[in-house]
Amino acid sequence: MKKSIFLILLLIPFSFSLHADEIMSTVLEQKKQVFNEPWFTVNKSHQYLGLGALVLGSLTAILPKPEDEEDGGNSGGTNYSDSLHYKLAMGATYLGGAALGTGFVFHYKDLSFKNFFRNPDNLHAMLATIGTLGFLLAVNGAPADSHATAGVVGLTSMAAAIKITW
Repeated sequence: MKKSIFLILLLIPFSFSLHADEIMSTVLEQKKQVFNEPWFTVNKSHQYLGLGALVLGSLTAILPKPEDEEDGGNSGGTNYSDSLHYKLAMGATYLGGAALGTGFVFHYKDLSFKNFFRNPDNLHAMLATIGTLGFLLAVNGAPADSHATAGVVGLTSMAAAIKITW
């Protein structure tokens, strides 16, 4: 008798916890069905543009710069502006500029001068601006000048800006 009462008292809380787990899983499933996050929003467009700039900038850094033609490009070789390196760099610059524009238009309320360097939104905006300017300087300096430093600084700044928000 005592053993059966003890066993019943032992199983009652366990059965309630199983029932509570079933209820919570049902509620969570219903919540997931009600709320479906859209795949494209204003904030996600800003995110996709920034990630696109980072990816194209990384591909630009990986691909070698084509050698300049000594005869002005008359030998049938590829012109620098027709190279994949240049086109990826231009794409990274355009996407970085678009990410900068959407960020300033849609997130201007997040920026403030209070705690300027301790506010992650300010650091994100500042580093993304430096990144885009680095891309722009690299594209404008190529192919005549050495442009690797500006490109790498731009790429690193863009990666740091994205890392701050994630």
